[in-house]
Amino acid sequence: MKYGYLKIKIVLLAALLSFQVNAATISAQFSSTIDLTYFGGTSDSVFEVNYRFNDAETDSNASVNIGQYGNVSGTAQIGTDTLSFSGATIRVENDNNALATPFDSYWFDSHGSVTGSVLGIDILNIRFELFDLDGTAFTDDSLPSDFLFTSDIDTGWRLLRDVTHPTGIYQAASFSNVAGGEFYSLTPTPVPIPAAVWLFGTGLLGLLGFTTRRKATR
Repeated sequence: MKYGYLKIKIVLLAALLSFQVNAATISAQFSSTIDLTYFGGTSDSVFEVNYRFNDAETDSNASVNIGQYGNVSGTAQIGTDTLSFSGATIRVENDNNALATPFDSYWFDSHGSVTGSVLGIDILNIRFELFDLDGTAFTDDSLPSDFLFTSDIDTGWRLLRDVTHPTGIYQAASFSNVAGGEFYSLTPTPVPIPAAVWLFGTGLLGLLGFTTRRKATR
């Protein structure tokens, strides 16, 4: 019987470790500035998007060069205002041939799922786009979770659309981490195994150990 309890403990521990390694939720933050003079704000206001996605999300775009991944949620700070969103998507383009030289791009788009306002104006859409003009950032349209591609980014956009001008996107100035010198960062943070799950698992292991020792003394 002692071997049986040991086997159960090994299987349970392996399952816990597997859960931790394969945790699929990724938390990321895009941080930059945006010109809010259109809304009556300042030209260098905070533009920060904190979003979560599943790195195993299914690609909904049939194109072999474009990946479209949904179920993205999170919050954004625009200037001094905080907004939330739940139906955003991430779009990955590998070797887009719209230009003479194929380029790669990474887009975040909240679509119409935004709750909140900026300087009293309701916001319909929050978006940022990153472009690698050499087309070397990606080798396919898979959803990246390590963000190593950011070192290849040449330029990009931060965009807002307000509900009073739904057909005309309000668009911030472009930025570049190579030539333009404007600041931006995009960093991921894997979500750790929930503490409650870990405590339950380790507690169960301890209980199994106690039961084994108790049986051994009888």
